[in-house]
Amino acid sequence: MKFSLIPRDSRFFEVFERIGQNLLECSTNFYSLLQNFNNISTQVDSIKDYEHRGDSLTHEIIQMLNTTFVTPLDREDIFRLAESLDNVLDQIDEAASRFTIFNITEPTSYAVELGHIIMKCCEEIHKAVPYLRHPKDLPALQDNLLQIHTLENRADAIKKQALIELFDNPADVISLLKWREIYEILELATDKCEDVADVLQGLLVKNA
Repeated sequence: MKFSLIPRDSRFFEVFERIGQNLLECSTNFYSLLQNFNNISTQVDSIKDYEHRGDSLTHEIIQMLNTTFVTPLDREDIFRLAESLDNVLDQIDEAASRFTIFNITEPTSYAVELGHIIMKCCEEIHKAVPYLRHPKDLPALQDNLLQIHTLENRADAIKKQALIELFDNPADVISLLKWREIYEILELATDKCEDVADVLQGLLVKNA
């Protein structure tokens, strides 16, 4: 049985849970944008606010690493988890920004489906992060991690089908280039969610 005479610093877990909540809200709002494609600039600005909030929370984690002598998890694992979570937010923000930059007037069904998968991945991350507080709870992460990997594989298949259709029936070259980039960013967001799952898997192996 593992034990320590040094109490585990709960501040890191509290901030990670706030990051998970912020990520879930961001992905939910992004999916809502895809379902209700109006007032685009306002909705995109809202997603940017979540991205800025995520940056602030990541900075808070780094500041805590710089000022905490004993951390509850290995320092490199804390940094990798914070970085991987922030990368998901960055990709959601990148995707949303393309709708205004490219003057997109209507999302495709593939984009909506990918947005839904991103949101579902973030739901699993949000559920998984609180398990970090107690090593004995870490095995419960497995179900969440499996779901993320399954969702990422589905996103790969959807992006592939979307690109096949895009190149088979291009409306015009400019439209083709716009949507190819959007699909790539959306699928990359699920890749970044899988990166989070990989970091959590490593924590499970090292600390459970």
